Amino acid sequence: MKFTLLILIIALLCGIGHAYPDRRGICLTFCGTFSKHTCPQGYECRSNGCGHECYRPMNFQVPANCSAPSCEGQSHCPVGYKVDSNGCDTCDCDWSAMKDYSQLG
Repeated sequence: MKFTLLILIIALLCGIGHAYPDRRGICLTFCGTFSKHTCPQGYECRSNGCGHECYRPMNFQVPANCSAPSCEGQSHCPVGYKVDSNGCDTCDCDWSAMKDYSQLG
């Protein structure tokens, strides 16, 4: 009886995961309580459904001297975008804050 219940619960959880694939992001914590990385200025750390990533606030507006970048094939950088000399977002992810992780050990 317990084994059947366990199998049923596992099947249910797998079914939910496949039914709502858009509600979860990658299961890595790029920012927040369990990470030593903080989001760049203008970003906030939020859950992606599984891990934590840096997102622009819901009320974010592109600065007047900038235009929203059109990044073909890339919808989101989990640690924020690099900015150019004018302070405008580019299509390159800003992985520089993650350099500390490469020095662990």
